[in-house]
Amino acid sequence: MQYLEQLLDDCTVSVLDAHFTHCWIDWAGRDYIPEYNKFYFIQSGDGELVVDGQIYHPQPGELFLMPAGVKQSYYAINDNCYVKYWCHFTAQSSGVRLFDAIRTPLCVRPENPDRLTQNFRELVDSVEKPDEVSRLRGKAALLEILAAYLSAAGMEFSEGFPADQLTRLTAYITAHLSGEITLEDLAAIVHFHPNYFISFFKKYFGMPPLKYVAEARLEKAKRLLKATDESVAQVAEQTGFHDLYHFSKRFKAYTGFSPSDFRRL
Repeated sequence: MQYLEQLLDDCTVSVLDAHFTHCWIDWAGRDYIPEYNKFYFIQSGDGELVVDGQIYHPQPGELFLMPAGVKQSYYAINDNCYVKYWCHFTAQSSGVRLFDAIRTPLCVRPENPDRLTQNFRELVDSVEKPDEVSRLRGKAALLEILAAYLSAAGMEFSEGFPADQLTRLTAYITAHLSGEITLEDLAAIVHFHPNYFISFFKKYFGMPPLKYVAEARLEKAKRLLKATDESVAQVAEQTGFHDLYHFSKRFKAYTGFSPSDFRRL
């Protein structure tokens, strides 16, 4: 699995607030650095947004990202103030803020604005009219909004983010799951001392390297058990477990099922 794929696969989101708002002439917030991201989906009107010193005037039908950790401002510029859907949210993957890792244009025009409007309505409803499962509905709506944004924006890694090193690590681990993978092997790929490598790896993957390898083996075993007719012993060999009893014990501890029972689910 390439690191970008894993980054999105492991991404978790949290909805902090969401509303539909007709802004007013005194609508303003200046020179602050939020710990959360914001989406503005502009329906009509005018306004001015400033992110990291760059001035923007998003238009009706455009979706605008105000990323966490960046100095920003917003304010009305005339009586024709913005009418917009908006939300505050977090998006992280293994402890890394998503928009620290990737770089995107801040303003996009989504391909399906009607669907996006429905997503925002569902998101606002989950905040304003909560019920027993509203948090799940809100997260589902936010993930669709995020997917629409990333689809329209495209993605590349942020400048200075160690994407090449992380991609080399995930590629090596994926290619060598059937054999031995040592801490020293992994550290050598990125030319780090093993002691420093552990903290580097944990920062970007959310766990120590050998725990990540162990979970990658078990995730591959899950896929093989579901997608192939290979025996449990063959699956164990392909995922680096050369003792069937040890494999079965680790697999059950990880999934709650024996390999054979998991296959029958």
